[in-house]
Amino acid sequence: MLIAARLSNTKNDDVVSADMVTAAGAALLDRARNFDVLPWAQDINFSTITLSDQDPILSRFRVATSHRLAICLYILHAIPAVGAWVGEDLADAIFAELHQVLCMIPDDDINLKATTWVTFVFGACARTPEMKDWVTVQIKKLMIESPWGFLYAARDALQMLWSVQAEGMPMTSWVQTLRDLHMDFLIV
Repeated sequence: MLIAARLSNTKNDDVVSADMVTAAGAALLDRARNFDVLPWAQDINFSTITLSDQDPILSRFRVATSHRLAICLYILHAIPAVGAWVGEDLADAIFAELHQVLCMIPDDDINLKATTWVTFVFGACARTPEMKDWVTVQIKKLMIESPWGFLYAARDALQMLWSVQAEGMPMTSWVQTLRDLHMDFLIV
């Protein structure tokens, strides 16, 4: 994610061309898409977790998969040239898969709070009223679970992004739109 953020801030000049940024971003996207989350999900110390009906490995796998997919969406929006290069179909497929994975994480999952950033990214990419409503409900659930201040800031940022969309203003990248709105927003 840090590399994508740095690439998104790269200015084209004699040293770094737009093609170089696109190539680096595409390579980063490829790494993210192919990252194997299963070893991390399986690397768990069972003596430190309480017994429950939930499978801790499955829970960790779902949350890690959601992060992998959200990173992919972030790369596509932080480096718009990569999104243009791979096409909208890939972004739409990743978005749909992320929604599917998030829907598989139950409200009482021990790792639900680890989906806050993922839910924000999903919401930033949402285009339909149904998806925006779904995100709003998810963020409210997360606020109840963990009333952290950044969740309120994330909700407000999403409302701003969605307002920009509703006004019909062109938005190629939600990352750039947040910058253009001069929002002091740190993506955690």
